[in-house]
Amino acid sequence: MKTLASLKLLLLLVLPLMETLAQSPTQTIRGVVVDKDAQFGIIGANVIIIGTDPLIGASTDVDGNFRIENVPIGRQSIKVSYMGYEDSFVSKIQDYSNRKNQFNIGIGANYMKTLDFQYSTKTFQTLRTNATLGYNNRWKKGIFSSSINVFLGNLSPTSGPSLDFYARETDINGVETVDSLKIKLSQLGFNLEIGYLHDLKNLATSKVALYLGGSIEESLTYAPGFMNIGTINYAALNAKVRFDYFLRNGKPIMFQLSVPVVSVVTRMPYHNSPNIPGKSGFASFFTDNNHIETLTHFQNFLFSAKYRWLVMKKCALDVTYEASWLHYYRPGHLSVAGSQLILGFNF
Repeated sequence: MKTLASLKLLLLLVLPLMETLAQSPTQTIRGVVVDKDAQFGIIGANVIIIGTDPLIGASTDVDGNFRIENVPIGRQSIKVSYMGYEDSFVSKIQDYSNRKNQFNIGIGANYMKTLDFQYSTKTFQTLRTNATLGYNNRWKKGIFSSSINVFLGNLSPTSGPSLDFYARETDINGVETVDSLKIKLSQLGFNLEIGYLHDLKNLATSKVALYLGGSIEESLTYAPGFMNIGTINYAALNAKVRFDYFLRNGKPIMFQLSVPVVSVVTRMPYHNSPNIPGKSGFASFFTDNNHIETLTHFQNFLFSAKYRWLVMKKCALDVTYEASWLHYYRPGHLSVAGSQLILGFNF
């Protein structure tokens, strides 16, 4: 009699796919059943949760995938059976994703190019280091999330000479001296986001999950000094969509796209001095240079792909790739594009 996939393999396939539903004491278990030797999916295998009354289970599809909903929260044991094969068992399934509350700490680096016509026709580049702190809460019908990201990096022209400042001075004896100083520019800022993604369960399959929702975002990028290249502040209401595709090993690749619907954008005025009589520069910058914009005039697209490559019972490690493009036309055209790589620790 043939043997289904080993218990160790089946356990690895099921653990990363458990989903907690916060307002109801149930969870969803996904997985795949394969032939141990030939490694092909078994169609029509019976997968049941041992000890449930009434019995909860499902049958595998043409690729061997299965999805079992409304499973009681807690450690569960699974029995897999198919005609002509020995039964396989997986005992006491439970991992970190069974938690209602999850925290994330991430570190990463991103490479950005900035073209800011308000200050220069040159394109500037920056290599930023960033740190992220996030929190997720799984509800019955979706996922609530919040995150804060801070970053810091140096700015330099992508081509041509560096930025130099020259000062010429003539003393009382008519002797002329010229001093030069290389200008070093930097960028720093933060991004704060709170959002919700609704689980479109009616469109879900054993290999695909789809989420639709939105977020509120506040972001500030600031370049200190007399050349505030790329300085911008915006608060945006974003539309978001997330698509999870489950691989043969049972782990999903999570694709996400975010687009601003309406935003309040702040930039330096043409004279580059936000000071207004009776107000500090900080106060006038945030209160007197705001413009409400739609997607027509302010674009900020963010695409990400996340893979949870190491999953344990109480924590997980993931890697995320992000690509972004921002464009704003007021008072001078600003374009910022780049990508970043983030290594995250979830617990």
